[in-house]
Amino acid sequence: MSAVSILQYGAVITKMRAMYTGILKKSDYDTLMSMTRVGDIVRWLKTSPGYGSALSQVSDTSVHRNVLESAFDNALIDDAAKLRHMLGRNGRAMLTVLMTRLEIRMLKRILRAVYTGTPVPERNIYRLYSRKTYSSNRYLDPYKCIRAKDFAQLVEALRGSGYDKVIEPYVQGEIKSTFNMEEALDEYYFKTVLSSAKKYLTKGDYNITKNFFDTEADVENILWIYRYKKYYDLSEEEIMTRLLPAGKKLKPAHIKRIAEADINEFEQAVSETGYKWLFTKGEFHWDSSVSDYLCDMFKSETKRGEYSFASIVAYFFLKEIDIQNIITIVEGVRYGMEPRRIEEYLILGDHNGH
Repeated sequence: MSAVSILQYGAVITKMRAMYTGILKKSDYDTLMSMTRVGDIVRWLKTSPGYGSALSQVSDTSVHRNVLESAFDNALIDDAAKLRHMLGRNGRAMLTVLMTRLEIRMLKRILRAVYTGTPVPERNIYRLYSRKTYSSNRYLDPYKCIRAKDFAQLVEALRGSGYDKVIEPYVQGEIKSTFNMEEALDEYYFKTVLSSAKKYLTKGDYNITKNFFDTEADVENILWIYRYKKYYDLSEEEIMTRLLPAGKKLKPAHIKRIAEADINEFEQAVSETGYKWLFTKGEFHWDSSVSDYLCDMFKSETKRGEYSFASIVAYFFLKEIDIQNIITIVEGVRYGMEPRRIEEYLILGDHNGH
């Protein structure tokens, strides 16, 4: 490694350590959960290093969830901008691919708005969907997308972005929910990230990053198979065509066994894999169990104290978990939930299965 590279990596490590201080601690969550008004939470966050800038234009007297989510997306894109100029060409290209997760999250919100017939009022479009946030794809214009009155119009608004090809097959049939389209967008993201990682990252960085996404793909596949069986009654053949690319611990034989098991045998089939811990909290907490597990995995990467692109992946995952926790607290306070009840829904890591 050249002296320039060493200095560059050192600068990235220093910057990331500073950025990590912006992720809230459990004591911060306790402070937020003790509040009785959403406006108080927003005012507190405006003084925090991780979210102050992104929330500066958000009113603390009338806080809509969509406004908060858009502001938090801007916090993530601001963090990416802080790192981008320190990376080489390949690193910048990979970071851009990584941040398409924000685009997909935005598209999921728009899909749900179109499906429910509750489009965002015109006056709020520019407030909710900043062009700064969604700028990595020159064919993706959030303003055109959010104005779509139906799915056909949305596909046309997405022409050339790549996302049009993902959702168009579902638009041509009967749409009973947005689940299939959202799932297809997730699959598109996983495939794009892994193919880009192979292209842009060093072998060592690629292996660590692939391990992260393989593990996430495994646990998402388990959850998807369960939902397909319980809510959609799909056949084994139909299920196998809808899964994410093969992960880390789930071998083809494992996936086939889980896919062919009936709903009453599902837990037993999963218990024969490395993911039997998924059931320790009960069915309604599987999503949080998955997030706890992944949270621990990414935390372990940050403790290595070495620079790699995988450490950037870990940072953004943990930041997204932090944002998810803040949204959970905001909604809990909004609806008058007790702190101990809100805490049950937080993702704090330290999963005993990891």
